[in-house]
Amino acid sequence: MDNLIKGFLGAFFILFITFLGFGLIHAGMNARNADAFLTASAKKISNSNYSPLVMDACQKEAKEKGYQLTFESIQPGDRDRPVYGRLKLCYTFSVPILSFTEEKVITEDLG
Repeated sequence: MDNLIKGFLGAFFILFITFLGFGLIHAGMNARNADAFLTASAKKISNSNYSPLVMDACQKEAKEKGYQLTFESIQPGDRDRPVYGRLKLCYTFSVPILSFTEEKVITEDLG
């Protein structure tokens, strides 16, 4: 009887550790994907010379992926377009098995 309880307890802990590991790997992949999306969006916006159409397309794509992308720009008075900016991406970092959810914000400077 004692071995049966130890066996079930051991199996439970192995399953818990396995699912916890998968949850952490999944959360890490989501964070990496958010960072890659921010980098790609920054490159697109910078290469388009801060085109409003490209910014709107990036924000739409971010919304489809479950992110929130905001753009802050600095535009000198003698220019028609911004010359500097900062992108902020908000995403949800979660580990479901631990019921852990947190809003993360990452930024990237454009120049």
